[in-house]
Amino acid sequence: MCEQYRLAMTESFGRSLVGLPRKIQELIWRRLPELRADPHPDGTNNKVRLEQYPDVYRWRVNDYRVFYRIDPECLVILLGIEHRKDAYRQDALPLGKGHILVTEPHDEDLALQQAAPAPENESPAEPPARPLQRPFTKPELERLGVPPEFHDALLACRTEDELLEIAERLPNERLTRRVLDLACGVELDEVLDEATYLFDASCSVQDLLAGRTRLELVLDDSQCEVLQAIATREGPFVVTGGAGTGKTLVAIRALEEFARKLGDAEGRFLFVTFTRTLAEFARHVILSSLSPGTRFRTDVKTLDALVTELCPDIPQANVLRDLQARPWVQSARVQAFERPLSPDPQRDRRLAASLRGITAEYLLSEITEVIVGRGLTRLEEYLDADRTGRRRPLQRAQREAIWVLYETLTDLLRAENLFLHEELRQLALDRARSDPEVRRYHAVVVDEVQDLSPVAIRFLQALCLDPRRFLLVGDEEQSIYSRCFGWQLIVQELERGDAANGNARYEVARLTLRTGHRCPPEIAVAVRAYRHALPESSTRTEPPLDRKRSGRGRPLVLSLARWETWKTLLPQELRRLRQEQRLPWDSCAVLVPRNQDASEVETALRDAQIPSERVGHGQQLSAHAAVKILTWHNAKGLEFPAVFLLVPDWEPPPASFSDPPIEEVEESVRLWRRAAAVAMSRATHALVVLRPAFGRSALLAGLESDVWDIRFVELPEAGESDSAVPDLPF
Repeated sequence: MCEQYRLAMTESFGRSLVGLPRKIQELIWRRLPELRADPHPDGTNNKVRLEQYPDVYRWRVNDYRVFYRIDPECLVILLGIEHRKDAYRQDALPLGKGHILVTEPHDEDLALQQAAPAPENESPAEPPARPLQRPFTKPELERLGVPPEFHDALLACRTEDELLEIAERLPNERLTRRVLDLACGVELDEVLDEATYLFDASCSVQDLLAGRTRLELVLDDSQCEVLQAIATREGPFVVTGGAGTGKTLVAIRALEEFARKLGDAEGRFLFVTFTRTLAEFARHVILSSLSPGTRFRTDVKTLDALVTELCPDIPQANVLRDLQARPWVQSARVQAFERPLSPDPQRDRRLAASLRGITAEYLLSEITEVIVGRGLTRLEEYLDADRTGRRRPLQRAQREAIWVLYETLTDLLRAENLFLHEELRQLALDRARSDPEVRRYHAVVVDEVQDLSPVAIRFLQALCLDPRRFLLVGDEEQSIYSRCFGWQLIVQELERGDAANGNARYEVARLTLRTGHRCPPEIAVAVRAYRHALPESSTRTEPPLDRKRSGRGRPLVLSLARWETWKTLLPQELRRLRQEQRLPWDSCAVLVPRNQDASEVETALRDAQIPSERVGHGQQLSAHAAVKILTWHNAKGLEFPAVFLLVPDWEPPPASFSDPPIEEVEESVRLWRRAAAVAMSRATHALVVLRPAFGRSALLAGLESDVWDIRFVELPEAGESDSAVPDLPF
């Protein structure tokens, strides 16, 4: 037993505390030292353990009951508050039924509510299918900070469906969640899965509720170990971990450790991530996780923003993305080997023949990822380059031909002042190394590194004044753009970068995060099963441990007899899950493979009168109460309580070509399946996959195993009878 316990709280506890009268808030706060001294049952009815849970306790504070857990690390985690009437009612629940925390109104609130006249616009309610656990009172709405214009509607509200419609119109998500919890309660099992925050018990409860005291997220063991290593060892550092292990949080907290090491109030820090969406998320986390002294000295940038700053003389319109560059590759292919005055036409014909059957897409990715992305400057370097990750082997003649093609392509682009996207990063690296006026940082932290090229890593390392304070964070299994990423290559790159800059060689410290926090165990298992349904690589990362509790049931696969009926089924399932889980529309996301699929989803939801919002690449998520529609790739780094994934019977190029090269197909399928798995892992509570029942696409493999709850769905098309049979492929 500990001499004294620290106090932590969940967000649910904070929301229930906000809804109480001020004198009850003060009373609970004044008595918290009792829990700090000894939270264990005392043989009376004051502190008792809930029979349904091995580590959950109930503490009596006058008419209210505070629920809490005792963590082995001398930590008392406050879970929620409930009026005594409901607390004792819950004791009679059968073991198989979830415990729901419901805060009943205080007696004074009830008296005021009974004395208040009914709203003028209130009409007799229809028999509710799902009545609220308890009605609102006007004093509660005022304490929660609900704007007065919503009071009448909420006081008249009697069903959960009515409440959702009103709650979604509230000014912010936090207020929406407070209102829903207060009226409907929250399952204790859900609270046990919430993140917990340490707080200063010496502060006042009003300071806490007003946000004037800092809340510190409680880290898991592996997160603490990684930060301890960063604090006590020298880098450069590489931190790996699966989806939902808290890589971004640890990367941000590492800035605090670097600041302590540096001990210089003038030090500057840089946090780099992949997209504007992730950069905005990082700024939010930095605001709540770092001390003011570190926060105000930290720049948050995307890689592209940094590159653009160093290359202001090159307009973005002159930088070619993949689709824009493919026609130039075709032109270069012709000019490289069909020169009228060639000094060696026989060699040209031989090199051209060696590339026969290789698509322009493959050649472009070979140039951008292997040649430009690694900063190769001579044919000899390319001939010796390790191409691990590229499925198609290349003979010496083919590499020579690709090098000639690369040189011709470069000449064509420079004549028009055009650049490949990856070339701009090489140009930024050259300027960072040669210009002493370029801003450099005392520590640089890079998130989502798995889709960055070696040249990009060299550029970011060149911005770091001391390689020992350079940190890379990522997950190889979430690499959805790069075909050649591997941690061994990254480690070699860090060592090579040090030598290239004339610095001493440092041993790279490799650290691992082991606990998954985002997905429930059932979803995590299903995502791993999908990822490994087809052979992908010779090595597999160790699956993380699951922090969340099991018992929610398997994620759902809806297998459609007619794929086109998804336009009817998707809105139905969105409404069902929204009502079942009491989710605002903006807690739901529909993730699709292509932009054209996103357009079709947007139309289908609009026709079904479901509010929706399409989110493009790098676009920030708005607070609008609308279902978010994103492509699999654009969902990277985000998370949503409910995810609906569309997996059509679609073959990604070049698999869709008439006679595709098998090695190129394998590469493409591997990247697209990785993107699908990353999209699945965005779900924090519920995952629903819609797929055709009869399909041949490699993207569908892995959706048939018993880790999924699979349901066959046969909806008739318009004008057909319910007895219509599917168009079977035999």
